[in-house]
Amino acid sequence: MDTRQFVITANKAGGFLCLGVDSRYAGWYAPVQGTLYKIFHDIHVAGKIQHYYQDAGYVHRIREHAHERMLLPLHASALVYSLDQHVPFELVLDVRQPYDNRRWGKSYSITHERGKLIIQFTKTHDARDQDTLSGEEYHLFLVIEGDEDLHFKKIEEWIPYYYPLDEQRHSPPYDGSVFKAVQLVARRIILAVSDDKDAACALAERITQQHLTLERLRKSYFQGMSPASANLSEHLVKSGRKKNVLPGYPWAFAPNALADAQCARALLLDTQIEDVKFMLYEQLMQEIQTPWSVLGWHAFAWHSVFEFLSRNHRLPEYFSPDEIKEITARLEALHDSVQQQYIHDGLIHADDDPWMPDLPSPRLDHQALYACFLELLHKITGNDAYAEARHRFLAGVRERFTIPVSSLSLRHATPNIFVAAYLCPHLYPGPLWEEAFDSALSELWLPWGGISTLSTGHPLFCSTHSGEVTTSHFHGDSWYWINNLTALALHRVNAKRFKKYIDAIHTASTEELLHSGALGHHAQISSASHCRSEGCWSYAPSAALYIELMNELNHGHRKPH
Repeated sequence: MDTRQFVITANKAGGFLCLGVDSRYAGWYAPVQGTLYKIFHDIHVAGKIQHYYQDAGYVHRIREHAHERMLLPLHASALVYSLDQHVPFELVLDVRQPYDNRRWGKSYSITHERGKLIIQFTKTHDARDQDTLSGEEYHLFLVIEGDEDLHFKKIEEWIPYYYPLDEQRHSPPYDGSVFKAVQLVARRIILAVSDDKDAACALAERITQQHLTLERLRKSYFQGMSPASANLSEHLVKSGRKKNVLPGYPWAFAPNALADAQCARALLLDTQIEDVKFMLYEQLMQEIQTPWSVLGWHAFAWHSVFEFLSRNHRLPEYFSPDEIKEITARLEALHDSVQQQYIHDGLIHADDDPWMPDLPSPRLDHQALYACFLELLHKITGNDAYAEARHRFLAGVRERFTIPVSSLSLRHATPNIFVAAYLCPHLYPGPLWEEAFDSALSELWLPWGGISTLSTGHPLFCSTHSGEVTTSHFHGDSWYWINNLTALALHRVNAKRFKKYIDAIHTASTEELLHSGALGHHAQISSASHCRSEGCWSYAPSAALYIELMNELNHGHRKPH
């Protein structure tokens, strides 16, 4: 087990805090006018860091001689920082957009106005970064408001920084410069950011006045949630009129329609029905070209929504007749498009799937997704033609895929066999699934409790995660969402026969979630060789499938209710 421990927390508006890692992605990030910016890299206090923990919405960092607490108020571009004693601390800034690694054209101006410390950051175009433009790109204001006894001293020093973890991940650049702005002495400060000085000041004042209320709100929001549910909830964000699942912190934070769909069932289990409806509805109504994998997973998610609401006689509570009519028309139009674009020789052929992109078509998991789509259309329209089409389609799949295999043109095993069983368990009878699982596990099983993305005996198998270089991603890396999904599929087919695998996956995922990497957050990937916290340190689909797995183990095979 990877014993590195650090912290990530988020504000449900796209902002987040990541501390305890030697990476350029460490620090506090806040959205301003829909754009995410890194604000500070760290806050330096004397004394060795002993450990981190999270409690009641606060991140706690325990040092030899000081106890730091940090809180991100929900839906605000602000941070509350407090200490248990009056000791000096230094604010180390690194204002930039997260992927902008340019070194030049950055300036900070520090002033003291009306009892507040105001730091203006300005980014200008600079030819030394091969920039052909000139003039200002943008500016931001960071306002700091503290206790009455706030004292500060300007430092205004650029210092070099080395990022060993980024070098280990093959994610350049491995060094840079950050700006040690000021030394402060206070028991508590409020940091607020905006592109308008008055707005930043007003936000700082509001947080100062309401920080106890905001602390209670954050605590009450997450109270009673399991760690995995709290983890997933921090990825469900509202930005303007949109709601999305941000796949991963601290670098895969762009909204992603595939993550929305893959997390929908877990959100239903956590009774976040309105959020799921809003999220899926917005995606469904977009008139854009959508890859098959996104269409298929969204159909699976919609199927879960309607099945859940219909079974509990709550459909009218969440959907008006006009909405049902609109959704039905859109789904039928998308189905017509799928038939024209992806159906060939009676099977789905799609080469635009980001998951296992080198796996040749036709793939069994794609056929399972289409079967879900047809079942959804039958459920929502009541048209028996869709049920008949599904029956014919599945018969054709069984005729071509005489036994469950990931792809018709592939000899070695992949985890997609488990994905297909998770999506469409009735595709084959139990004994056939069991034989297929035995065969796949003999090639893919990792003794620590994971599933490899490639046969461990394959010449291209990689035992160590290759970081940002994609060599290992689908050639050995173990993805936690797939591990949890595999345990689900095994449990549904024959829980007794596959108990040792289910228990091992459950143990490894639980240990990673609670005690490794970002505490209370489920990572994206592990190396095949050992259980580690790699890839994104907080990955929404990993948490979502863990929630589904725990529901399955605690309550048996039942669908969201």
